[in-house]
Amino acid sequence: MTPAAVLAKALKSCNRAEIARLTGISMRKVRHAENGAKGHATDADDYLRLCQVLGIDPMTGKAVPPRTPPGTLDRILFAAGVRAIRRYRNKHSIREAAAKMGISITTLSRIENGHVRGIDGMLAACRYIGIHPLHYVGAAGFTGNMTGNLLIAHADQRSAA
Repeated sequence: MTPAAVLAKALKSCNRAEIARLTGISMRKVRHAENGAKGHATDADDYLRLCQVLGIDPMTGKAVPPRTPPGTLDRILFAAGVRAIRRYRNKHSIREAAAKMGISITTLSRIENGHVRGIDGMLAACRYIGIHPLHYVGAAGFTGNMTGNLLIAHADQRSAA
């Protein structure tokens, strides 16, 4: 059973409204992920957020402890990691790497430019680089904007003092 099918099966037995509230994604996107087993593409970030809340390992589909609130995929860090490992550790061209991953050159190019869309491409890239996708998930509340992250962290430090 594919990870998308495992997620879709888990979503069938859940309260969609509660899952949407916990993950911070819309009901429409939760329904869309529920249909993922039927071939509908699920956004990579939505998939990771749902897996975290439901306690599903995004690579294997096995049960893991749930994480709430869920973090979001740092697309820029993921892109940099894939590109760096492809170029410097594996020494593959984009064409060779895409063939090894089983995805198109266009999909790999999008991933390396920070435009991670579907879960299949993201999971293929994670298997290729040998790093679990949750290593690229930031803490909940943090943004892709480094200045914003510093302001959030500074405000957290002040409130703790």
